[in-house]
Amino acid sequence: MKNKLSTFLLIIVAFIWGTAFVAQTSGMRTMGPFTFTAFRFLIGGIAILPFAYFYFRKDKYFELKPILLIIYMGLALLIGGLFQQVALLYTSVANVAFLTALYVPIVPLIYFIYLKKPVSKKIIFAAISCIIGVWLLSENNLEFGSYGDLLSIIGAFFWSLHIILISKSSEMKLEPVVTAAFHIFFAGLICLILAFLIETPTYIGVGSGAFELIYTGIFSIGLGFTLQTIAQKYSPPTNVAIILSMESVFAALAAFIILGQALYFRSLIGCSLILFGVIISEYYREK
Repeated sequence: MKNKLSTFLLIIVAFIWGTAFVAQTSGMRTMGPFTFTAFRFLIGGIAILPFAYFYFRKDKYFELKPILLIIYMGLALLIGGLFQQVALLYTSVANVAFLTALYVPIVPLIYFIYLKKPVSKKIIFAAISCIIGVWLLSENNLEFGSYGDLLSIIGAFFWSLHIILISKSSEMKLEPVVTAAFHIFFAGLICLILAFLIETPTYIGVGSGAFELIYTGIFSIGLGFTLQTIAQKYSPPTNVAIILSMESVFAALAAFIILGQALYFRSLIGCSLILFGVIISEYYREK
């Protein structure tokens, strides 16, 4: 039952993230990437801090290991988010979405090479199926070689690290809501300092992008990462990465429903391969 619940929560996260790429791009019409990232992280952190109050325990969070873990999680989130956001200035949304999805094969790769943990052949097969599906969803719109593509690839490594660190917090029995609130808010504060050092945030610029900030802050960051942290109590990181690749499916469906963009046969095959990879990973986890 817990496995099914975690899968359901991760699918919700994928849906939220899949519809956020357009808002991330349009939000930078009136502000820089550091300013946009800082305020959406702060909005997301502030949105869930009141809920964290009910789960906070001093004996768990006033120790060195939990504090360091939250700092590492915040830095992984910050760096991954910034690389992705800046990449949107130099390359297409399709490129960023595809290259960000590289966390699907990177997570099991880190598990195998760095953490020395075995990875099932079924999981590897499911990851390959998902990444091919994401590529097919791009509909030949990918033109690699830009500066933004490099930033997206670097960001994918930090998203992978973030997924693994969230699993580590679950192993340490930390409360998901508290962990999510603290590391998101920490990332926002650091990014705000960087924004004032590198850019020039203005009230008018931030106010003009209020809708994008609120949507990506409350839903994509606050709700999305909180649900992910809760779900990862019952799901291994390799499975989490595979399920979250469904954000590409939801992005394509959102473009079809909201923007009226066509869904070609190639796109449908891509969606099918991603769903197939998710089903394979979940079937063998249940088994």
